[in-house]
Amino acid sequence: MFIGAIVICASLVDVTSCDLKVNGKQSYDTQEECMQEVTKVAQHTAYVLGLPSRPYCFKLEIYNT
Repeated sequence: MFIGAIVICASLVDVTSCDLKVNGKQSYDTQEECMQEVTKVAQHTAYVLGLPSRPYCFKLEIYNT
């Protein structure tokens, strides 16, 4: 299972201007499926807000204890 996230930065030279937005409401079965959706959102965000953004997908490991 994968979750998608987008890093949005107000400045390309100042990492403290960056913010991580995670979609905690939806998960994806494959990394490819996740990247397709998150890339669309990152591109839309960059276009609408005019801010650099980068998509990421993280694998969730679920352990039974």
